[in-house]
Amino acid sequence: MNVILKDKSSGEKEVFLDIRSGPPSPSYGSPKRDVATGAPSTDFSAKLPEVLACCSALSFHFALGLVLAYSAVLIPQLEAPDSDLKITKDQASLVASVVALSVPVGSLATAPIMEALGRLRTVQLATLPYILGCALIALANGFPMLLAGRFLTGVAAGTFGTNPAIVYTTEVARPELRGSLISVGPFMVSLGTFVTYVVGAYMPWRTLSWAFTAAPVATVLLMLLWTPESPLWLASKGRKDQAVRSMHFLARRDPAKLASAEVDVDKLVRGAEERRAAQRSGVVAYLATLFSQRTGLRPLLIIAVLFALQQFAGIYVTLFFAVSFFKDVRSALDANTASMLVGTIRVACSIQATFMMRRFGRRPLLMLSAALCCASMAVSGYFARIITTSGDWQPLPGNETTPAGDVVELGAEVPAWMRWVPVVAILVYVYSGMLGLLTIPWTMTAELFAPRVRSLGQGMSVALANVFMFGAVQSYKDLVTLLGGVWAVHWFYAAVSLAAVLFTYLFVPETHRRTLAEIEEYFDTSLLYPAYQRRRRRQQRDELVVNRADDVHSNGVNGNEALLGK
Repeated sequence: MNVILKDKSSGEKEVFLDIRSGPPSPSYGSPKRDVATGAPSTDFSAKLPEVLACCSALSFHFALGLVLAYSAVLIPQLEAPDSDLKITKDQASLVASVVALSVPVGSLATAPIMEALGRLRTVQLATLPYILGCALIALANGFPMLLAGRFLTGVAAGTFGTNPAIVYTTEVARPELRGSLISVGPFMVSLGTFVTYVVGAYMPWRTLSWAFTAAPVATVLLMLLWTPESPLWLASKGRKDQAVRSMHFLARRDPAKLASAEVDVDKLVRGAEERRAAQRSGVVAYLATLFSQRTGLRPLLIIAVLFALQQFAGIYVTLFFAVSFFKDVRSALDANTASMLVGTIRVACSIQATFMMRRFGRRPLLMLSAALCCASMAVSGYFARIITTSGDWQPLPGNETTPAGDVVELGAEVPAWMRWVPVVAILVYVYSGMLGLLTIPWTMTAELFAPRVRSLGQGMSVALANVFMFGAVQSYKDLVTLLGGVWAVHWFYAAVSLAAVLFTYLFVPETHRRTLAEIEEYFDTSLLYPAYQRRRRRQQRDELVVNRADDVHSNGVNGNEALLGK
């Protein structure tokens, strides 16, 4: 929305302000302008309240990272001979994957609660099931109690604590900050996984679960200090005075935004009334809009296939089964130490990926990431096959697990250096996945859908992603047995990664620095993205020729007029 501010000394100045619900898009919003000069504001202190507010809300993602990585340290301890709680192989897979299954279930309840109670109250409410789930795990005396605790922590951290935080950020942050602030969420998840791997290597699983209860409490304390309720949500509930106070708190260091707060809230109220009127048109019509138009259905299909390829390329298997993953390839490095390296790489690469996505775009980074995943898994599988079928293997302490399906041949010798190859290859795989195959599909859920179907399309995409995640994580142990060894599973992941390269090249559009009109044009007119690019280049060349001809004609006419004037 554009707000016109009057200034006695300098006349009218146009200040651009974009406050809206929904995910960020390249075609929306303009950078904040300085009132005096009209130039983009570079004063970070003016933006600091928004940064603190959003980062405080997004810090609940740290708790999600703890939950996701917990199975990696929990399962090896439960499978140890001296464990006080025994589980089977199938139960171990379910303990890991139930978190993914809990997210679609929690999503059904999150949306109405978030609309009824507000963004911040929903995040704060997530603390209760999270702490209850951690307590059930810590006190578990059997598999059902353990599974219930995992399910509760998954619902709390995977939906109630994180989805409202993302919505809050898209509603509060200004356009030039929105993308960077949303990336704080994945960074906090990576940080949480790193902490779990490090602490879990030395702490019993019950004690670790009790320690996890501190994470959501810290988030709530930060939010009490820095985070007011979303002005957009307050305006949608008719609480204009509270919305203005919230806007003042967020804009307390930005005079231009502070001056226009009441005008902005009035526009938010009108926008909320228009959305309510549109929603009264009926849910059936809303669903028909998504599924009956190419600009709704095709993005959903592309996102669904991308998530299926992401999950069955093993991206999240290395997260849920990090310790077991390294034990299965009989690495030369202690499995717990290797999992710490995985956590370190995830943290570092989550920062790097944010800058690389802004610099190189989505398509090339996604194809590069998938290609590197393919190569690293192929190499890991090749050497893992040699190592796991050789009989001179001497496990390190704690690495006594023998993968199902391995054939041990006595007398074979494997050079010491060869045991390091799978370790390096898997770490390269983790790094490669973080560059694009893990991160970009989640980003595209906010970029591919048109505004009229974005909420529904994004919600369905996230639900599908977690269903695929459940299937991929749940099937890992069975795949090892079915395919004849862990090395064959690595080759399977390599093949899926290669399929991701081909699918991206053929169907996935570039969204970086593209308007929504350009993205919708592709979905509405073309099946293959390379063909769309070639047609666009021809159109641009034709337009350039026409423009040059017009310039020549215009210059000729002006010259003749000048001669006649003389």
